[in-house]
Amino acid sequence: MGIFLNLYFSISNWLMEDALKASKYEAWQAHSQIVIVLSTGLLMWAYAILALVTIDSPIPAIVGFSAAAIHSLSPILLRYPGSIHMAAHTLIGAGLIHQGCFAYFTGGFNSNILIWFGILPMLGGIILGKKGVITWTIITASVSLVALYKMLYLSDFPMLISHNGWIVAQGFMIFGWIFLSSFIMYIFTALVEKNNHDVSLKATKIHTLVRVLCHDISNPLTTAKNRIKLIERSLGPDDQALKEKMSKLDRPLESIQGIIDQVRTWETIESGKKELELKPISIIDSILGTIDLFEEKIKEKDIILKTNLPHDDMLILADRVTFQSQILSNILSNAIKFSNKGESIEISVDEDIVKREDHQDHFIKLKIADHGVGIPEEILKDLFDPSKKTNRAGTLGEAGTGFGMPIVKAYVEKFNGKINVISQTQNNAGPTGTIFEMIFQKANYE
Repeated sequence: MGIFLNLYFSISNWLMEDALKASKYEAWQAHSQIVIVLSTGLLMWAYAILALVTIDSPIPAIVGFSAAAIHSLSPILLRYPGSIHMAAHTLIGAGLIHQGCFAYFTGGFNSNILIWFGILPMLGGIILGKKGVITWTIITASVSLVALYKMLYLSDFPMLISHNGWIVAQGFMIFGWIFLSSFIMYIFTALVEKNNHDVSLKATKIHTLVRVLCHDISNPLTTAKNRIKLIERSLGPDDQALKEKMSKLDRPLESIQGIIDQVRTWETIESGKKELELKPISIIDSILGTIDLFEEKIKEKDIILKTNLPHDDMLILADRVTFQSQILSNILSNAIKFSNKGESIEISVDEDIVKREDHQDHFIKLKIADHGVGIPEEILKDLFDPSKKTNRAGTLGEAGTGFGMPIVKAYVEKFNGKINVISQTQNNAGPTGTIFEMIFQKANYE
């Protein structure tokens, strides 16, 4: 079977390579077209031969062989002119004409071949999506209604097929469905397995590249930072101006180091290499510890920090270091970054109790709100998507990486929590600012 699959991929790659480079359609659409031709082509030719041998009219055979030939050659349209719509409609249209003609001479609306009309919208959907389903549902339903109208109000259809031919046609319908479903499922399973293998291989290469780049950039960066610190230590009291210049030089290096650290963190999350041991931790201690880390930045902007924390300690199941360094630090850092001087930031913790039939669930709600510039709508909708560009400068030009919020959401979910964000900018009515609200399952003391 491996030989046949290799032959299949060789032919399919030749048919679609130029069109894929020009982004005319997706690879899965072309594969769907080819697989459908292979799986239904045998039946098309079989019905044509059956018409030639058992129907007392040359028309079904002529139409059948012509339609079968067009049906079999339809994948050529994937390369010339490279249109998936033309290829798909030609494929399905040939089937409709062949089935319709065979049915006309074998009892019309009573013909068992009309059951194949039901597969045409499905084939359209597989290749072209919703539009394909709708288009071929309308067409096949219309043709079927015309056949029904003719039988009821006009005249009967001719019945020119022999008795043995009718039995064979019935066999084609039964065994054809078995063969068709088995063949399509086998091919699509093979394609899925190949696609999963390719995706896994690409992901491994990307993760390796990320690790190498982070390592190769981080080493000279650390060396540069250490040399700057050595120079700063060697400067005397009279070199204050030079000290300030060296300090400014150190800031972009710190920013680059921050980006590398965030990329490394995200890579470990995506690869699943970072195992987290969830334990009951104090959410109050984590908040107070994070505030201490940002004390200088809070003072630099004259931020008014307000906390509404319960007197009794509250525990959640999390990894303490990650909860503080990745979730709280990222959100509080952003709140400070996008606040103007003198504005306020509020941090509150509450307990929610949800009553069930036989028990109560206890949740801890953490809310961090600022009254800064807010998040623009075009960034807000993609805030947690690592593939989208969401980084922007703070109110004093502070740099950002765009990785912080996806990391926050990833870890919140790893802690079995939920996160929601509401934000308003000056373009909206009402006060500006951003509110991050997280909900975690309350843990008990061990």
